[in-house]
Amino acid sequence: NDENMFAGMSPEERLRAIGDMLDVEPKSEQTSSKKTQIANAENQLKQGDKVDVYIRSVFPQSGRFMVTLDSTIKGKKLKDMKREKEANKRLEKLASKMGGEEGMENILSSVGLQIEGVVKAKSKTGDWYYVQPEVDGFPVGVAQSNIEETLKPGDKAMVRVDGIDEKRGQLALTIMESL
Repeated sequence: NDENMFAGMSPEERLRAIGDMLDVEPKSEQTSSKKTQIANAENQLKQGDKVDVYIRSVFPQSGRFMVTLDSTIKGKKLKDMKREKEANKRLEKLASKMGGEEGMENILSSVGLQIEGVVKAKSKTGDWYYVQPEVDGFPVGVAQSNIEETLKPGDKAMVRVDGIDEKRGQLALTIMESL
């Protein structure tokens, strides 16, 4: 059973088994691109080479783990890496909505600007709002509130542009006052 081929092996034994698999000649039914990938891997690494690997994730139930050569994951949790990847996707989407780098620069040049906006929704936790600035081309943003008053969807508010929320990949705003 291919699913359990590493069951019961120590991490060292698993790595040795993977290395042995890479030394096997490619089968004729494999596609040429697969053969090229294996040939490239063989040119880069040889059995016995020492490389630094980083554990990307651990699956305790199956006793499996994923490793990578990417040192930037050192000290990061898989959940954090997924959030970062999602935020990067949102930033790319925001950039494309805004017309690329030029649109992003437009947001950044508007930092500190106070504009009117319409509340679209409140977060489940109640500590931030989605607000649509009433400026052509600006997307809905995430707004922290500086006021005591609770706002409802449809309420108008004066918001300050704070830039881009890198964690969420969205326009960052602060609600200054209710209108």
